[in-house]
Amino acid sequence: MKKIVLILLVTTTLMAHSQTWTKIEGTSAFINAIHIPDNSGKFFVSSDIVPTDFQSDVVQFPYFGVGQNGYKIFTDKGNAYGDDILKDYSVYAFLTYPSNPQKLLASIRQFNDGGIVESTDGGLTWDLNDIRCLGSSQVVDITSTNNGELKLFGARINSSKGYVYSTNDFIDCNTDDQFVIQARAIKVSTFNSNLLFIGGNKSLNHVYRSFDNGNTWLSDESGLENLRVLCIMPSKWDAAVLYAGVDSLDYNKVSYGKGIYQSLDTGKTWKLVGAEGKRVFSIAQHPTNNKLMAAACDSGSVFFSGSYGYGWEEYSSGIPEQASVRIISITPWDNQGSIALAGTFGMGLYKSNVINTDIKENPTNQLRILSISPLPFDNVIRIDIASESSNQINCELIDIYGKTIYTRNNIVPNGVLTLEIKNSEIQSGVYFLRIFNGSESISRKIIRY
Repeated sequence: MKKIVLILLVTTTLMAHSQTWTKIEGTSAFINAIHIPDNSGKFFVSSDIVPTDFQSDVVQFPYFGVGQNGYKIFTDKGNAYGDDILKDYSVYAFLTYPSNPQKLLASIRQFNDGGIVESTDGGLTWDLNDIRCLGSSQVVDITSTNNGELKLFGARINSSKGYVYSTNDFIDCNTDDQFVIQARAIKVSTFNSNLLFIGGNKSLNHVYRSFDNGNTWLSDESGLENLRVLCIMPSKWDAAVLYAGVDSLDYNKVSYGKGIYQSLDTGKTWKLVGAEGKRVFSIAQHPTNNKLMAAACDSGSVFFSGSYGYGWEEYSSGIPEQASVRIISITPWDNQGSIALAGTFGMGLYKSNVINTDIKENPTNQLRILSISPLPFDNVIRIDIASESSNQINCELIDIYGKTIYTRNNIVPNGVLTLEIKNSEIQSGVYFLRIFNGSESISRKIIRY
């Protein structure tokens, strides 16, 4: 019998210690994007003298072509930088190809037109004679998947056709006429290259999910009513978990912060987990240390989590209170410790010192899946559960569309749960097993023959 041991401590805490921020010189005041292409200590920062305010309902872009400073490549972990690249353009997003680090795409804009350009030399030069997806709307997020063939995806604002995709480097900038959305964020799951998430606003205030590489989309069902999705981040440690930063707009289109929301069922339902009352523009997870996350939360504010996103604390010493933090990224430079990079709206770029975490177990509230066997399963699956909580434990099987197809409630803690599945009840395929009590939830992907 094959067993896989899955142990998750969900009650970790991030400790401040000497957590402070210092300013990095070399950028303009308004940071548009931070891109870390590898673990060499190099990163890209795009910035302008003139603002592009993405909190607005309809985003107004710089028009005169003045004060748009492209981006700089920083080296030596931010201690050195080069000249402006793509000078006289605003740059809003980067993508490094997963199979070719010398090939990049960038979302740019000048005057009334936005588009996507390509570099084949690691971002040193760009082909401005071949601007793709050209138009008055603007792609503001780019991602990719490689499932047999490379497919590129973009989220576009100021357009009802906010979902764009391509299989030829955006030479063809395809849209779906049946999917009406203005989008600010699009991401691909790290567990399943066919699983995509896109965040919508305007009349469609939802996170949509696609399980078939963007061919069809399903909306969330609860938790995000009347909220606008500003950013999305799928978890790197659980296929069913993702996070969204949200705000809301009143009748006068004034933005109000609403915080960080978490979904434990692949985007079907959502709940508030941190930064309540803050506008959350960006969420990042450490490239390899899955418990460590950070969020850009507007007014002089960065929130960290050392507990896989279940708990959040604010650490913003050194960032001016009047600065609006819009962009966050965590570096992979673990030989000397990871740092975070925070881009502000009007006050430049900041970096943290080495991020410190203090992992502590809470002995009164710990839910664990000890083992699941066999995997894949057929008609019977055994789940060994441990919990020191007095709460009763519940179990669900959720299909890839977010539908709960099997429920078992009131399981005795510290027990063994055996699920007997009839062939007529559940077809072969991929499912998410969710174990939860009154305060904790754990999800795992399982496969039935």
